[in-house]
Amino acid sequence: MTPQNFLYTCFLSLLSTHIFSQKNEIKADKVLPKFYWGISVTPSLYSKAHIYDNTGEYKADFRSRAGGEVLINHHYNATQNLGIVFSAGVGSLAQQFRYFISKETFNTATGANLLVDLTGPLNTATFYIKTQGELHFKFAKKQNKNWFGTAGLALLYSPESPSEYSEAILTSSGSQNAIEYVRIVQNNNNNRKPWINFHIGGGYEWKLNSRNFLQAGLKFNYSPVNAVSGTYQFNIGNLPEVKKRYGVSGSYIGINISYFFSTTLKK
Repeated sequence: MTPQNFLYTCFLSLLSTHIFSQKNEIKADKVLPKFYWGISVTPSLYSKAHIYDNTGEYKADFRSRAGGEVLINHHYNATQNLGIVFSAGVGSLAQQFRYFISKETFNTATGANLLVDLTGPLNTATFYIKTQGELHFKFAKKQNKNWFGTAGLALLYSPESPSEYSEAILTSSGSQNAIEYVRIVQNNNNNRKPWINFHIGGGYEWKLNSRNFLQAGLKFNYSPVNAVSGTYQFNIGNLPEVKKRYGVSGSYIGINISYFFSTTLKK
């Protein structure tokens, strides 16, 4: 075989290998994972409750506590870069009411300031049910991984019942001298009405060897209504009664972790 024939044979071999590889890639692309079922977990930090007209003798505020959501997801690939995700699940948000009363304002049995982080009903999470729809965009794609962005809205409903809380203080060492001085009434369910939230997010996605997908990113949720609202009232000694309103929107920032089990449809 002459050198020219050898080079020609090698060229044809490489060309045929390249064409065969391209055909295989095209064939592989036709095995599209169109549908996915998955689960997502979003531990979140919710916005603090807003107290209206927070002035006066007594210092009161709310402290956010960790909450979160668990959703079951159904993902449909409309195109290679656009997906539609429908979800349903549950979540919870929590706020802890705390207040401060100086010993100069009200003489207690201990003669000390009162700094109280309430326990009981106002230190528990508000439970809700959620359905959600979102668009899922893929970009900056590489082999088996890419960045993604999301935007969507959700419908929420809470089956919780309203709660009441009151606390008493000892004016002397005898328990018979305890008087009620703070009372809180809280509505946990948006007056039994569903409400809408909006969210955006983004993160990174990995395609695993099992053809399943793992996603991790941030989620920013906005609630235009106060799903939780209430009043607190101080009635201390001979001082004027103080009554304030507050509201908790349910807006949050969370870390979203999702795992999708892909199902392939052969064409």
